[in-house]
Amino acid sequence: MPDDATDLGPRLRRRRICGGDRRFRLSRRRPLLLAGGASGRLRSLFPLIDGDDTWGNSVYITFFRNHATGKRRSFPDVDNRRAIGLMAGSWWYTFVGNVLGYPGMSAVPYSSFRYESALPWDPQPVPMWQLGYDPEDWKRAADPRVLSTVIREGNFDYATGQVHWSNGPYQLPDSLYLSGKPAFFGDGPWPWVDPTGTTKLHALPARARFAAMNP
Repeated sequence: MPDDATDLGPRLRRRRICGGDRRFRLSRRRPLLLAGGASGRLRSLFPLIDGDDTWGNSVYITFFRNHATGKRRSFPDVDNRRAIGLMAGSWWYTFVGNVLGYPGMSAVPYSSFRYESALPWDPQPVPMWQLGYDPEDWKRAADPRVLSTVIREGNFDYATGQVHWSNGPYQLPDSLYLSGKPAFFGDGPWPWVDPTGTTKLHALPARARFAAMNP
């Protein structure tokens, strides 16, 4: 795997990742990269980005240039709504260059959105990030190890309308494993997720084909 993340600083360099998977809910012990995907209900593939504890905890997972709408397709969006959530035990996660939410998003039945939730985990306003929570104990404070090991750099969200950096800004690479644009993008822009650009989201060929088959 090419070391094409070197301009993101030492905090990201120490997270070498390899391999890939298309499930956003998973429990793994090996490093994993998920890049260039889409989640949510808007003619996309997955409901949200989540570190789930159902089958145990998960560690060393990197999300790079993905879109998380935070709007589930076939599940009532009333309780525990979020774009990205990490349950207790989800350690050493990295989120770089992602876009959260979507233009004109609605918080109904709630009134507004916010950047991040914390104890007492109130669903109002609806958070973009919910880190370290325990779905079996809503009175429990966030897992401190989730908060201390998560890396978040260069992510844009439609709740604040800003790109958030903790140690930046930096020039994001187009990919962490591809040296050039995939042929199946044709004349379309790539990368299709561009949190620092004027246009945040371009057309994803797989999503466009899915929408054409399911009008």
